[in-house]
Amino acid sequence: MKLVFDVEDVPEFLRLASDKGLVFGPIHQADGYVFANAKDPSGNSVSVSSRAFMDRPG
Repeated sequence: MKLVFDVEDVPEFLRLASDKGLVFGPIHQADGYVFANAKDPSGNSVSVSSRAFMDRPG
């Protein structure tokens, strides 16, 4: 299971998170959106993703 947070600007979120000491892995390109993964202190998977904000046809 992975907890996913929708953020419009993943690179900016990662910059701000890094300033607060949070560590995410690299940004991954997907089909029209980007995301990055991390683990919380208990080892649970966490992701930030711009998928909810991607352009959709129509």
